[in-house]
Amino acid sequence: MTTEDRSRVRANQLSTDGTLDATLISAWRWFYRKKGWHKITKFDSKGRVTAPYALYKAKNVTDAAVRARKLHKARPITPYAKHPMAKLLSLVGRAWSFALRHLKGEHFIQHDCQSVPQMLREAAEALRGKGELSYEINDVDSCYPSMPKEALRIAMRDILGDVRKNLPPGAGEDPKILVPKRGKKKCSWAQQGEVWGHASISFSTMLEVIDFDLDNCYVITYDGRLLKQARGIPMGSALSPPLAIGTLAWMEHEWMQTLEDDAKARFRMKRYMDDVITVTAKDDSAWDVDRFRDDFRRSECYWAPLKLEAAESTHFLETTLELDPSGSFRTRLKNVNEGCETAPRVWRYHRWDSFTCAKMKAGIVVGCLLKVVAMASDDEGFALSVTSKLREFTALGYPSHVLNGAIGRTFARTKDERLLRARICSHW
Repeated sequence: MTTEDRSRVRANQLSTDGTLDATLISAWRWFYRKKGWHKITKFDSKGRVTAPYALYKAKNVTDAAVRARKLHKARPITPYAKHPMAKLLSLVGRAWSFALRHLKGEHFIQHDCQSVPQMLREAAEALRGKGELSYEINDVDSCYPSMPKEALRIAMRDILGDVRKNLPPGAGEDPKILVPKRGKKKCSWAQQGEVWGHASISFSTMLEVIDFDLDNCYVITYDGRLLKQARGIPMGSALSPPLAIGTLAWMEHEWMQTLEDDAKARFRMKRYMDDVITVTAKDDSAWDVDRFRDDFRRSECYWAPLKLEAAESTHFLETTLELDPSGSFRTRLKNVNEGCETAPRVWRYHRWDSFTCAKMKAGIVVGCLLKVVAMASDDEGFALSVTSKLREFTALGYPSHVLNGAIGRTFARTKDERLLRARICSHW
């Protein structure tokens, strides 16, 4: 056995015995108190570093041809549920999401999925009369594992600087955000002192926690090795979504400053996480829309090694979309089981005879129907969408009185009379 082999075995034994893990957590606890983070929420001394797992994307494995090329593009995930600082990371992550909603400037952030139909209508209206409309959808490929760390640090600091400029004068040099520790209450700007049930998180703390998470993303492998993530966004952390959203928005703002006003007036672009949709208007002017798209695809917008990859053109997030000849978008809720007469192609929900709480299962039906209402742009799309969704739940054994009750509850919240027609005409 070589010296290298002996060292590896010794490291594995230490990690298996918990020595390396305990030493790391002890160092974290000391740093945690030094920074004063214990005043926000307590450090979980029973927490531990966990083992990662690989998450395969359905689109990379369901089709045989795609699977042959992309099977090994699995995304590594590190569960943070038992992380000693999981609560702090969650609170700071919410603070970052709140700050990003107040970010001005020329970026493409789309904050939620259900407003996609409204966004498409606004894009079509803004480009009306400027030429023939077209669109394309792309993914920022390998955004999480490939994002440069220097971009993450620079971007998040610049973002807080921009947000600070738009705050009232009384906010001070180090503004604070009130984050509720429990429940679904919304975050708010801290006006004065502490508020019971809320964590007061300053901009400086938000940056310090991000630096810590980027420098201390460790995992323990199943053979006992302690590894550190050297590049990319921490996989599994509550800070990962705002890190991705904010850094890409910062790159987009920088790229937009290189474009002429005439070019900016001829396209609309939105991005949710790493999914990007571009709507362009093409006419007989000198502006070359094809060249513009080629430049964007080559990631002149996003830093290397990030790159854009073409995505399915009929769906954006949870919305099925179609651009009709008049230049308007028709939309409805995306449903991979649309058109199935019997069993669903993809099983997404609990069967009615499962052990899950009946109230929760009925609530899921209501949630789906609310999305059907929000995303259907016309009566034809609504009828197809609601029928497909009700048929899907029927195939899972949901009784007709449960489905009709869910329709009634949805109508009470939306006042959309199309739901009543679906209830009266349906055979469920």
